[in-house]
Amino acid sequence: MKTYLMIPVAAATTAFMLAACSRNTDSAHEPAASPEVVITEELTSRLAAADRHDGTEDHVVEDCITCKLHMKGKTDHTAEIAGYEVHLCSGHCMETFTRNPAEALAGVAELLDIP
Repeated sequence: MKTYLMIPVAAATTAFMLAACSRNTDSAHEPAASPEVVITEELTSRLAAADRHDGTEDHVVEDCITCKLHMKGKTDHTAEIAGYEVHLCSGHCMETFTRNPAEALAGVAELLDIP
């Protein structure tokens, strides 16, 4: 008789995100150079939605955008964009976000069901 290990999808997703985010937690890690970011109304509205996600509108996004708001960000992994302070959970997420903030915010838009 075969035995199967059943892992709930949420637990598997969380485990994957934790593994991905913990690749580089060295706060001294320098992010890759990012291309010039064009601040659009769409980008700003997505930042505003991510800002509201924690229950306050203070121009501080406290949950990690790269992890689609599932992880708490840390102040030692902070990016500034369009007047918002964005906290990310690790050096890896910081690098991913700074490389392409619009792409990271697109994932958040899907999660929050905004355009």
